[in-house]
Amino acid sequence: MEQIPEQVIRQASDFFGCLGPLRLMESSYNNVFEAYQDHHPVILKIMPRTIADVDAIMSELEWVRFLGSRGLKVCSPTLSRQGQFVENIVSGDLMYHALCFEKSQGVSVGPKGPNWNQNLFRTWGAAMGTMHAAATQFRPSHPAIRRPYWYEYALFNNLNDFPKSGGEMVRKKWIDAAEWLHSLPTPPGAFGLIHNDLHHYNFHVLDQGLVLFDFGDCEYGWFSYDIAISAYHAVQTVSLEDRTTFAKQFISAFLEGYLSRHNLEPEWIQLIPKFIEYRRLFSLVFFLHHAGTFGVDDDTWKAIMTMKAEVERDEPYIKC
Repeated sequence: MEQIPEQVIRQASDFFGCLGPLRLMESSYNNVFEAYQDHHPVILKIMPRTIADVDAIMSELEWVRFLGSRGLKVCSPTLSRQGQFVENIVSGDLMYHALCFEKSQGVSVGPKGPNWNQNLFRTWGAAMGTMHAAATQFRPSHPAIRRPYWYEYALFNNLNDFPKSGGEMVRKKWIDAAEWLHSLPTPPGAFGLIHNDLHHYNFHVLDQGLVLFDFGDCEYGWFSYDIAISAYHAVQTVSLEDRTTFAKQFISAFLEGYLSRHNLEPEWIQLIPKFIEYRRLFSLVFFLHHAGTFGVDDDTWKAIMTMKAEVERDEPYIKC
């Protein structure tokens, strides 16, 4: 994505009363900034209309605010000086949407940190279970203001745009995966709004609980898949030799916490390993499709090609 014009950044900052220099944070689109609002740290996000329209953004904010009302610790959106959650900015022929969130309190976690243990995995699972329990009660305020369903992802509906670097074998696996997903039932206790990206970089630990953030990818999907996403990215932190052992330990602790907050029937728990395999396929297709947009270095491209080879060989990501 092209760099956001300076005048758009300044105008967005002014809309939300952000003081001092803005610090660009690491993100896929270079559109997230740390700033201060009334001496409190906030996160300013600027979205080109080509990425998300106002209804999509408002549906995300409505979901986040609902979760906050249900007791989950989340980074709530803040109002602009004009009393709006989203401000529109025009620059030339382009439209941008600006929004602002409280910056997360608490501490980050990682595989080398002291908090990376079974207790964290249980707490992580409990937070997701609380979120999914809330999802069974959530109803959008207006039919037009809703998050997308999983099948509305562009590459499910326009296979002519499938990345050529994926090759025919990966393309066929993608079609087969879509057919499998379409065949699955969508009962309210197992399907609803999911975070869709709750890896360990998208929460902080605070007061024996978690603060969740970055709901920009939330969509209607299976709760089992949401669990699989967390497991997949956690497993990425260990060596190939340790994957299976770690995955079993992680999923066991995670489910212990999850099931204390939301009941998921055994048949859906049994699908978690298959959803983990699907997450790897989705990640591969996503990276291949967006490689030109994000720009990848040689090492990253090599890692993508290694993932592609594993998928083509049907090599299990984990052996559960």
